[in-house]
Amino acid sequence: MEHLIQAIDCLTPSEVEKVLDILSSKEWHPTTVFGGRPQGKDVSECIIDKSIRSNTRYCPSDDSEEAIIMHEGMNAALLRYRDELFNVSPHYSGYPIPGTYRTNCYREQIQVLKYEHEEYYNWHTDQATDKNVNEINRTISIVLYLECADEGGRTIFPSRAYKPKPGQALIFPSNWCYPHSAEPVRKGRKIAAVTWYHSNYNYD
Repeated sequence: MEHLIQAIDCLTPSEVEKVLDILSSKEWHPTTVFGGRPQGKDVSECIIDKSIRSNTRYCPSDDSEEAIIMHEGMNAALLRYRDELFNVSPHYSGYPIPGTYRTNCYREQIQVLKYEHEEYYNWHTDQATDKNVNEINRTISIVLYLECADEGGRTIFPSRAYKPKPGQALIFPSNWCYPHSAEPVRKGRKIAAVTWYHSNYNYD
């Protein structure tokens, strides 16, 4: 099912430059993960665990200039993703592919992740396994590369590693069939914006 992982043009070079310029003045914080009941915590509680991921994060508000630029680019990229999959097979002409017949969707807040030397994110899937959290409804994942590391920093799936150019987004299903990891940065820095779309079938 590798054809469901696509690197799609998302932002122009000038848009990437604009977003990076805005991000340069923002405050970044350590990225968290969901806690776990074995540690005596509620599964929905967020904790810092550097054995799972070690990077920093900035979450722009949806009405910020940088989020609007990225959101518009991501929406357009999703439509190109839809068309690419339709070219693979007409089977992909409906739910849950965003923008297809009787399908509507919304996205979660964009998170911008920064990976410095040796920072990484271990193997994971984006769709939650706990039915009590909203992330169980994630359908499509987007990883928009804004700055690429000189060495390392690829997004790795079991069958292939990807390193899109700045302005390109990896788009793929969020479910358990698509585990992936963020390879440690060996040289330079990686900045990527991530979000997840929730698709719904329109019964009306």
